[in-house]
Amino acid sequence: MTAIRTEKDIELLLIWAYQDQCVGSVQGLPAGARSVDDDGPVVGQCSSPGGPVHEDAEALYQAVGKLPKDIRQRVADCARSGLRPDWMQGAVTRAEPFRGWKRNRATGEIVTNDGRPVPFEYEYEAAYRGGKAPAWCRIIWLNRPEQIDAAQLRYLEWWSGLAILAGLKLREFKACGPAAPRAPWQGKKKI
Repeated sequence: MTAIRTEKDIELLLIWAYQDQCVGSVQGLPAGARSVDDDGPVVGQCSSPGGPVHEDAEALYQAVGKLPKDIRQRVADCARSGLRPDWMQGAVTRAEPFRGWKRNRATGEIVTNDGRPVPFEYEYEAAYRGGKAPAWCRIIWLNRPEQIDAAQLRYLEWWSGLAILAGLKLREFKACGPAAPRAPWQGKKKI
């Protein structure tokens, strides 16, 4: 007679293992106090530290530990927080004026907030507020394409980690999924 296993999405199983079952406890610390490979502290809370860990939760933890380091860390951190990686939904590359400057009262020089000189030029127009109109100013680029690409790559790494773990054989659960979309930004119109 074959035992019927409960089918559950791998993302939800990982959240259950890390948050409810507190897998990965190190020397009595809750799982959220250490990373998967003990590289340092991470933010996270365990809902019931100190109790016995479910066999399937421990199997999930061991499987996560066998993933490549970057993927392992991302999968574990997302399971602890219960959040998916930010893929910068709706981010559009744009330029904004650089506002991190001030005038040095002693020298009259325009400097950044930390005291470094800022090149700033004026063209003189008699019709504009006393004759000085900025011809140009420094700009900063927000949501640069390489930042968006990097965020989407981190999401894909997390998703691929879930896909690898979805085939894991557990005693009580059947891991399926991932239910999360593989590339949620595809098919979206850019504005």
